[in-house]
Amino acid sequence: MSEFIAAVLVTYNRQRLLAECLNALLNQTRPLDHIILIDNASTDGTAEWLQKQGHTHHPRIDYLRLPENRGGAGGFHAGVHHGFNSGYDWFWLMDDDAYPQADALARLLDSQPQPQHLYGSTAMSPDDPQRRLCWPTATPDGSLLERQPDLANPLIEIQSLTFLGLLVHRQIVQRIGLPDATLFLAGDDIDYCERARKIGARLFLVTNSILHHPLPVRRTLTLAGRRFPHLILPPWKRYYDVRNRLLIARRHYGRRLWTETLPGLLIRLIDSLCHDADRWRQLTAYLHGMHDGFRNRTGPRSLPP
Repeated sequence: MSEFIAAVLVTYNRQRLLAECLNALLNQTRPLDHIILIDNASTDGTAEWLQKQGHTHHPRIDYLRLPENRGGAGGFHAGVHHGFNSGYDWFWLMDDDAYPQADALARLLDSQPQPQHLYGSTAMSPDDPQRRLCWPTATPDGSLLERQPDLANPLIEIQSLTFLGLLVHRQIVQRIGLPDATLFLAGDDIDYCERARKIGARLFLVTNSILHHPLPVRRTLTLAGRRFPHLILPPWKRYYDVRNRLLIARRHYGRRLWTETLPGLLIRLIDSLCHDADRWRQLTAYLHGMHDGFRNRTGPRSLPP
């Protein structure tokens, strides 16, 4: 590909993980043309470390330190905006707690990505012998994809991708806009995929482009033959997960808000009340998330203690 490819990397107070990710990005077998590093006003010495390492003046790194923490959604919004205005063609999005294998970008490009579609690296834990996906997804026929597929099929169409190795072309950005910064945290990638699908984009997982990422802690609930993955989250993150699920369902899912999203949230709430040690703070997070999701309240929010 002769087009320019930039990684968009968002970090906040995870300097050790950032170092590993940056090193992996700078040493891809197909070198990136640029790395757009968005620092969400880290307070752990990240800025000083970057300066000491020479990364703030690195010829292939654009370092943008935001004036305040705008969450993952605000960080990706700022990074794609900067890359779009800088004229880059492709954007490879990821968080600082992920790092790609050395050939991850090369494998993505081997799949011959088309500008009108979205592509994603396969995010897995390097320590998981079961090769489970960090974020299970579904194929167009509704089959649940939970583990790395057979590498004999390097390209699989799926229903959703995450901002863990998402590859998007500026043509799509021009048509649907930037990631929604108002979501602050959680679900911004799902919202972006749904917006892309509405203009005819298809979503593909590139099975041999590997991105290492810790497996999220979750319980899987089964009710009436249906499986509900339930992330184990602290209350402050639970609030955003609940609120943004509702916001996204209201924007994109129509009646599925009532038949799928809301029942799923109620099932997860009951599970939290039965099993989580901080069940009453979880309840507070659920209630505030549901209230704000139906009231269309966005942006950051501090929950009462």
